[in-house]
Amino acid sequence: MTPVSIVIPNWNGAHLLRANLPSVFAAVDRYEPGVEVLVVDDGSTDDSLQILESEFPAVRVVAHEANRGFGAACWTGVNSTEDPVVILLNSDVRVEPGFIAPLVRKFESKDTFAAMPLIFGQTSRDRDHDVTFTLPYLKRGKFRYLRGRWSTLLQPRAAGLPWYTFYPCGAAVALHRERFIELGGFDPLFQPFYYEDVDFGFRSWRRGWTCQIVPESRVHHQVSQTIGTNFSKNRVQLLRKRNRILLHAKNLTSADLLWGFMLRQMLRAILGLFRLRVIDLAASLWALPRLPLALRKRRLELRVGRRSEKDICQLLLAHYEKTKESLDQIEDPLDSVDDKADVAGCDQITGSIFSASSEPPANLATRNLPERRASGS
Repeated sequence: MTPVSIVIPNWNGAHLLRANLPSVFAAVDRYEPGVEVLVVDDGSTDDSLQILESEFPAVRVVAHEANRGFGAACWTGVNSTEDPVVILLNSDVRVEPGFIAPLVRKFESKDTFAAMPLIFGQTSRDRDHDVTFTLPYLKRGKFRYLRGRWSTLLQPRAAGLPWYTFYPCGAAVALHRERFIELGGFDPLFQPFYYEDVDFGFRSWRRGWTCQIVPESRVHHQVSQTIGTNFSKNRVQLLRKRNRILLHAKNLTSADLLWGFMLRQMLRAILGLFRLRVIDLAASLWALPRLPLALRKRRLELRVGRRSEKDICQLLLAHYEKTKESLDQIEDPLDSVDDKADVAGCDQITGSIFSASSEPPANLATRNLPERRASGS
């Protein structure tokens, strides 16, 4: 079995550790007893350390004296391990027993950077399918995501096929350790959170690596438990919008797209004043001090990247269509009414989070798109 370490960043998540660590150890026992489980405590002021010591003595703990943010906690954790594959899990994630092995098998391919499980929300309001499987395209210089037939990934015949996704969601993902370190981990430009994983997807695809989703690996996520507990709703919204600006400034390598986006962002902020909506202006002003750094990092990406943002979008859409064709040619192994009812029941149990929107179009320029905006837009 490929050696694996599991790294869990934690900040004031004592109740989440108590609720979700048992599922992690059940999965470890299924895969290979003795897999290291490491919790990076990021300056918690609750009972996290005491609970880990008294209730989970098998966990190795690395503690930050003060809170340094999600990306820094992940960096500490990955650098504290030596195994070739590292699984990052949020403390608010409950895993299914067999989730490890399907992720690890994806690293038999030499170009794999990240493998991600299907992420189910805990309630019908959670929309984790939006970040589980993303197909990007550009519209007026801004990234949008196509909606696919998400329920397709619940079918048994979807297992084993290479489903590419734009970026690995930081809540639950297996990573190639050496490549993670080569990239320097999550970019601190986006501290304290949001869009660091989208940026990670950009950087990996530019270098010729792949990010895949593995339908037979599944976890359940209590969305924004740590963020919602420690940050106000207004601050979270501002951070999303600020970091979305920084994401585009860093990753739009086409000069025309970049300056077109910046112009539209300024107009949006000005119009927001007339509509008594100041959040766009506030986010733009908050982004300004970090823009020079984002643009310097953009120049680095121009030097080392093999693919432009347009190339990445086209590659992912073409690969989706090819994989979907392969899926359609596989005979459905469900040949009993009871088995089919089980699959339908799975969709119902998870709050019907999977959309049944139309297929991504073959020609983006001429057909209507079932679109959603990037988070925070």
